[in-house]
Amino acid sequence: MLARALQRTRLHIENLPLKVDLHALLNDWSPTYRPLHQWAKNVLGEHRDGVVGITPDVVKNLARFMGCTHQQLAHYLARFLPEDGSTNVG
Repeated sequence: MLARALQRTRLHIENLPLKVDLHALLNDWSPTYRPLHQWAKNVLGEHRDGVVGITPDVVKNLARFMGCTHQQLAHYLARFLPEDGSTNVG
């Protein structure tokens, strides 16, 4: 519950596993983060409900791929917190 609250308020999210709704991410057309769409589609194949937990190490590696900072990507991904409280880890 504390992690959800921190993600919702975007406090210390660089150190938290983030819950991400992949369906919501795929509906976002931000040109800066559009390369994440293929990653999200691939992960969605393993998590049909569309909710995954992303560890800080994975966020850091995705940020390297995207050419942004860990903090920038963590803040972007934190926007896609599932509303229903799903907690799948992947």
